[in-house]
Amino acid sequence: TLFILKLRAQENRQRHALVYRAEVSEELDARVKKALKNKKFETALRLIKRGAQVSLENKSFAKEHWKLIPNAKLDAFF
Repeated sequence: TLFILKLRAQENRQRHALVYRAEVSEELDARVKKALKNKKFETALRLIKRGAQVSLENKSFAKEHWKLIPNAKLDAFF
């Protein structure tokens, strides 16, 4: 559920985890899906950031994190 996603993002701030909703056109949807299928995750996020109507959850900390991603140097997982 949305609550669980928001809770996980809040507990993983060091990884710049965010929950957002994006309204995308059919064309952008196809481009994002293609990027995801090809494991081009940064490309998919960049497409969303450039072309979608985005609504951030947990706005108290999300705005600054949204500006920082994507950036592989910030991801402690890799």
